[in-house]
Amino acid sequence: MEHDTKLTAGEVANLWTSYMHDSMCISVFDHFLENVHDEEIKNTLEFAKELSASHLPKIEEIFKKEEIATPQGFTDKDIYKAPRLFTDVFYLRYLECMSRNGLIANSLCLGTAYREDIKTIYQTIINEAEELYNRTNNLLKEKGALVRTPVIHYPQKVTYVQDESFVGGTFSFTKRPLLAIEVAHIANNIESSQIYKALIMGFSQVAESDKVRKHLRESINDTDKFIDDLKEYLEHAEIAAPMTSDDSITNSTTSPFSDKLMMFIISTLNGFSISLVGTSLGASARSDLSINYVKFVSHLSKFALEGTKLMIEKGWLERPPQTLDRNNLMRK
Repeated sequence: MEHDTKLTAGEVANLWTSYMHDSMCISVFDHFLENVHDEEIKNTLEFAKELSASHLPKIEEIFKKEEIATPQGFTDKDIYKAPRLFTDVFYLRYLECMSRNGLIANSLCLGTAYREDIKTIYQTIINEAEELYNRTNNLLKEKGALVRTPVIHYPQKVTYVQDESFVGGTFSFTKRPLLAIEVAHIANNIESSQIYKALIMGFSQVAESDKVRKHLRESINDTDKFIDDLKEYLEHAEIAAPMTSDDSITNSTTSPFSDKLMMFIISTLNGFSISLVGTSLGASARSDLSINYVKFVSHLSKFALEGTKLMIEKGWLERPPQTLDRNNLMRK
């Protein structure tokens, strides 16, 4: 016997977030497609836009059936005619970063889905994110622009940790060599932080609101320090840090996006960054590295809170699904 199963809180939240994210992506891709020069990158951007556009009606159909309000998201009003703000290669790096984050985020959505129709949606999205990641990764490789995790010497035999200096690092004069997993997370954080920083710098260059520009610029120094600190770990280990080009941003001062959309993009990437750094923290056994990650999570959390307050002040923050305020209902 089949039951009319209601959506769980997690399913409602994930669908709402997916709708907002895909709405954001379509707007971003529209601007990228207006300015892209490279035909292969253009084709990949078109593929990415088609994927995001295909998700919206599926989610709308479920919301309509369940009598849930469909989010407003973002529209043509949030995109302006403007010269390119970023280079073609940056478009590709952004796509790779977002598809990688999409694989992680949508896997979590699938892991907290119970209804078969919701499972089907997220299984499809995961397959699509995998295809997009492979396309962007391969194209970056063809363009000679792929940033890879550093290589290390292969272990030749099994050994066991003999003392507690394994976790030392903060006050130790002799710090143990980095683990392979620590190197991988350091490199991934450097790469993603460089993309994050480029977006912040580009957006602060064109934002209309003085408060938005000030808010974005306040994050740049902390992000720079985080990147430099992580590079230092690799340099001490005589490992080359992953490098990307510093000319990702053009000299345009004309905004292609509304301040509302730019703040949402940064908020989304900020959330991804917190998740990535948190995962890195859990995988790092050296105390000095862990402390560095904790500090940056604290910075990201403070930056996110200030951004949320600014979006509320400007009337840009669309309210996510929430539980009923029983106390307020009783007062009425």
